[in-house]
Amino acid sequence: MKVLYSSSDFNSWRKTISPSSSVGFVPTMGALHEGHLSLVKASLKNADITIVSIFVNPKQFSAGEDFDTYPRDLEDDLNKLKQYNVDVVFVPGVDDIFGDPGGAIGFNHTFSKTLEGGSRPHFFPGVLSGVSILFNIVRPDFAHFGRKDAQQLILIEKMVSDLGSPITIIPGDTVRELGGLAMSSRNEYLTDKQKGSAKILFRSLKFAKKLLDEGGVDSIVIKREIKNILCLEKNIKIDYISIVHLDSLLEVSRDIRGPVLVSIALFIGSVRLIDNIFY
Repeated sequence: MKVLYSSSDFNSWRKTISPSSSVGFVPTMGALHEGHLSLVKASLKNADITIVSIFVNPKQFSAGEDFDTYPRDLEDDLNKLKQYNVDVVFVPGVDDIFGDPGGAIGFNHTFSKTLEGGSRPHFFPGVLSGVSILFNIVRPDFAHFGRKDAQQLILIEKMVSDLGSPITIIPGDTVRELGGLAMSSRNEYLTDKQKGSAKILFRSLKFAKKLLDEGGVDSIVIKREIKNILCLEKNIKIDYISIVHLDSLLEVSRDIRGPVLVSIALFIGSVRLIDNIFY
């Protein structure tokens, strides 16, 4: 497994790949967990060459967010990836990614203004800028992203499609801890007690799915029931509860018809967690 720390070193290595070899790419911000590793395993099955990047993107954090304290343990990440025979781990610096002001693709989409974009308006411009530059450097055939970050996945699919990129985006299912908490690097911030409280997030989504399975229940009722369940935990602060049409990411006004995304963002203490179900 090669570990490359600069875009120049990466570009030199990239030239050695046979044009006939397919390249899979898993972009991460490190603090790797089983969710990331499930994407790595999918890439290893799907492509001849697998590249994992570890880059904590400063542009997707606003002032007051946790960029400086975001979990970082490169040695542990590399040890985990060695077990899977990953071909290359790309660990670029900020200047490698953002040193060229003209390097990013300026992709703007209405989908970036709802849900996470409404709560964190800086987030998706930073994500899409960083991902587009990584795509330009890595030049993958396939790129793997998890469904836990549903809106991010949808926007990256839109970016690739709208810009005519030859990259195929392959979604990976959300991987959960015992009890249902979606795996996230930010789970490291939670105490054991807070992790116990956080289980109610998935519990409320499962109940929402039950109501959807039964049919005849409108979005207002489902949101109310989700809120009632979440409010059983007194140390939870709800950011948003949302049910949107998958084709527009606009809120379902009442009657649920066609594919939807049910998503929740909340705080436990200072830790912000998100989760969702596609239906």
